[in-house]
Amino acid sequence: LAAGGEPTDPLTGKAVVRSAASHAQLRREHFSARELSLSSHWLKTQLSGRLLLWLGAFIAILAGMAASGGEARQYIVAIGAICCSALFVLVPWDAARLQVLLKMSRAERAVGPSAEEKDNSA
Repeated sequence: LAAGGEPTDPLTGKAVVRSAASHAQLRREHFSARELSLSSHWLKTQLSGRLLLWLGAFIAILAGMAASGGEARQYIVAIGAICCSALFVLVPWDAARLQVLLKMSRAERAVGPSAEEKDNSA
């Protein structure tokens, strides 16, 4: 940190200039171009549905692992564990994106859309 408490770039030694985080900027950072073309309601529905899909997949994997038997059990349990590890990444990722969307929706209702978002919608 520089003397004034500002972060410095370790390569150049200059102060790091951060842009103000607007709602439009947060939206661009967290969602793809295809998702940005959707309405907030549809995107909320899509993310909620995907979280339910991940939950259903997790339950199905656990049920399959519990119901397996015989010689194949160790392989089924190993494959199930690998699939569950993927779900342990996908669930928090989609949950965080849904949380960002909900916070932005509440903030937009309270304040109204930013000037940048008005320009983008026109």
